[in-house]
This record gives sequence, C-alpha cells and structure tokens, in this order.
Amino acid sequence: MSTNENRKTSDALKILHNRYLRGNPELVKAVESEKRKLALAEMIYGLREKRGLTQKELADAVECTEEQVNCIEEADWEDEEAGEVVPLIVRISQYLYGT
Repeated sequence: MSTNENRKTSDALKILHNRYLRGNPELVKAVESEKRKLALAEMIYGLREKRGLTQKELADAVECTEEQVNCIEEADWEDEEAGEVVPLIVRISQYLYGT
C-alpha cells in the first residue's frame, strides 16, 4: 500500500465509499443511478416551484397524475420503470422549460 492509502481521513464520504462501495461495482452502479434520479428530481421540483405550480397543476398540464409527479420529485421509481418514467420526465421538462 502506498502512503496515501494508509493515511487516515475524516471525510465521511470517503470513509463510506471505502467501507461499503470499494470492490463492489454493482453497488457503485446502483448508487450512481440513484444520484442521477435525485438530480432529475431536484431539477423538476425546482422548476415547478419557480413557476409557482402545485404538483396537481403540473400533473394536469402534462396529463398525468399528481402521484406520478410526486414519485418523480421524490426520485421514487425503480430502474426497471424507466421506460415509463423517462417519457413523462421529458414531457414535464418540456412543459416547465416552455418548449
């Protein structure tokens, strides 16, 4: 081991990564997937709030349910559902960006 690898750290993210993710590519892939979903969720929530819309108003505008908007804003969908969720995210984004 190099000197850098032996050095202690107080960086919580590095500690968690070393303890739980290093050497586990499947878990790393799952974490990265969740990060992408959270980034989308935050973007949509922020745009909706900026436009002064409720989840119900947004849902009505893009012809989906309030529950679907909530699930997207909570990043509460599984990767297997991406085929259904992604087109809705596109519609929501187009509406919120005005395109």
